[in-house]
Amino acid sequence: MHLKGQTCLQKPFLVSDILEPKLENIYERNNALQQQHQSLQWTSWLQSCVHYMYSMFRFKLTPKTLRKNPKLRPISGLDRAHKLSLSLAVGLWKHVYGHPYVKKNKKKVIACALNVDSNMHYTSKHTNRTVHVKYDKEISDAVKSHGQVPISSGAKLRLKQVLSALSKIEKHSPEMSDFCGKCRQELIKLL
Repeated sequence: MHLKGQTCLQKPFLVSDILEPKLENIYERNNALQQQHQSLQWTSWLQSCVHYMYSMFRFKLTPKTLRKNPKLRPISGLDRAHKLSLSLAVGLWKHVYGHPYVKKNKKKVIACALNVDSNMHYTSKHTNRTVHVKYDKEISDAVKSHGQVPISSGAKLRLKQVLSALSKIEKHSPEMSDFCGKCRQELIKLL
């Protein structure tokens, strides 16, 4: 549509100076987003292939595969709980190493290290099964977000308990020393 007094070759001011630049900007952003989406698809596919290859030759770490009967004697009315819980340890392993897979002999070393008496303590059933689970999830979410998600004061107390357990666990083996050192770097950022 043309305004009076303009020839057919001229574009109206609104189209040439406002709409076209905005549309070109939208077109460029759309192309950039499409390229980013394609690269993310390739990255995701490649990551899936790597995880598949790992799963063929290695064992997947889960809290269930790490659980062992602790040497700590049971006391009636109290639970035996891990200071560094098995689920938090698995989440930290995934974050630190980028995958949940380990060799069979390393899985045994990790399971033994996490089930030593220095990583165990007595606590009430509610604390062990509800409060620790809640705080461990907060800590795990904060680690995944690189400290962008704040944690509660209770989770900070739990974090201090985990850090003290890491200092004892790392003495177990060279593999655990590397893992505990990397975990400590990530967890200290949350305090």
